[in-house]
Amino acid sequence: YLILKYMKERCAYYPMGIKMPKNGVLNRTILDSLKVRSGNAYFIPLGTLSEGKYRIVASSKVRHPVHAQIISSDFDTVSERTLFTGANREEIELFIPAKKRYFLRLKSSRPIDLEKVRIISMKSKKGIK
Repeated sequence: YLILKYMKERCAYYPMGIKMPKNGVLNRTILDSLKVRSGNAYFIPLGTLSEGKYRIVASSKVRHPVHAQIISSDFDTVSERTLFTGANREEIELFIPAKKRYFLRLKSSRPIDLEKVRIISMKSKKGIK
């Protein structure tokens, strides 16, 4: 209840203590720590992103629908779509409207097994700094 209390009182997500690596790649070890106990969802901090275009690339062995949302620290949805309906690698291109912290929320009715998530600034074509 500590996390829910924090969110209600501060109207913010609970600090996770995980930073996006400089190369913009979250590997399986990090991703496994961000998976809920049931295995059917992830809540992944993408870090503080400046205004601009980005691409998020996700890899998984699953081939069933996974609902994906990119949300800001203010709880605003920036992008929402279904992933992994027939491919093991998905890309989400999006425009970040303002400099804030952003998160990737994934959920499914069946277990999700992410192997890698990478965020790329379309300005630099490199990982997030």
